[in-house]
Amino acid sequence: MTDVQKPAPFEVVLDCEKLVHPLTGFAETLRQLRKAFAHVAPDHVTFRPMYPSKLRDFQPLPGERPIVVPRWRKASLTEPFVPILEHFGGSPGRRVWHTTTQLAKYMPLERRTPLLLTVNDLSVTRVYDEAYAARKLSQLQRLIGRAARITTISAFVADELRHHLDVGDRRIDVVYLAPSALPEPSPPRPTWLDDRPVLFTIGVVTARKNLHVLPPMLAHLPGYHLVVAGKADPDYAARLRRLAAERGVGDRFTLTGPVSENERAWLYRQGDAFLFPTLAEGFGLPALDALQAGTPAFVARNTCLPEIVGDAGFYWDDYRDPAAMAEAVGRGLEAVARDPEAHAARGRARAAEFTWERTARRYLSIYEEMVADCC
Repeated sequence: MTDVQKPAPFEVVLDCEKLVHPLTGFAETLRQLRKAFAHVAPDHVTFRPMYPSKLRDFQPLPGERPIVVPRWRKASLTEPFVPILEHFGGSPGRRVWHTTTQLAKYMPLERRTPLLLTVNDLSVTRVYDEAYAARKLSQLQRLIGRAARITTISAFVADELRHHLDVGDRRIDVVYLAPSALPEPSPPRPTWLDDRPVLFTIGVVTARKNLHVLPPMLAHLPGYHLVVAGKADPDYAARLRRLAAERGVGDRFTLTGPVSENERAWLYRQGDAFLFPTLAEGFGLPALDALQAGTPAFVARNTCLPEIVGDAGFYWDDYRDPAAMAEAVGRGLEAVARDPEAHAARGRARAAEFTWERTARRYLSIYEEMVADCC
């Protein structure tokens, strides 16, 4: 009988620099992806999460061999990427380098190391001035030139990438993200919230999320309390508060800043509706989190959101008109009230199509293919 040959071992360097911004979608993706890899990765694959030394609370997961970078220099326009020595106490060998965002500043010094580039969005083309967008696209083009393969987190992003940049004959794979589990059991109502029905949104609070349409929209929805949760740009936060005061809804508008996991879970499970009028999005994790919780999700019909939410949510065709948006929310909530269980089940079924284990297994197959192609 012939012995089955064991797969040759190899390493995956996982760029985890974005963990320094813990309240972002980038960081949440890295946390969930690492957990999934620890659960499903075969023995012949070793993960080497690479992170800056200033991230002092980094905790390795079982099987990981971290790479701690002592000093991360900021890239400039003349030096957009800082080459990183690969060995860090070991010797280079069969290795894949996974650059996990299009905002990466670091790449392997050894050019023979195959690089997988993940592009999460091209929001620079939608919400920034042309000069800034051109600089960022130029940096991304250089990173594409170094990549052996590319993944995107939605087909929408893949199409935008092909439209705005030259990807040559590089293969682009769509690898979806997934919702994160909420704490059990459902926590109590936050103490800072009154007893009115709650409309809410969660995420980084910036202009590209188009949240400034929500306080004016709230003026057309009497009786509801609007919660905007997440780390906020100070100037934009002041704009939101000013808009709420001008529209006479300041007593029904709460800008919380970052919330705890229990507060986040309460909003998703007990909130009456999740609102997402974003202008630039690569995947839309918060909308999928809402569907997972069985909560109605109202999203802008633009970017990737129809691809991710499918027929499980409600859409704004006009996501700049507060009165039209309020009318759509009212109609949607009336439809939910007629059969709340059916709506919740539809949302949960849609969210269940996306899992971190599936995401991790897809990446593992790509790593295997890249190692086979180059080593």
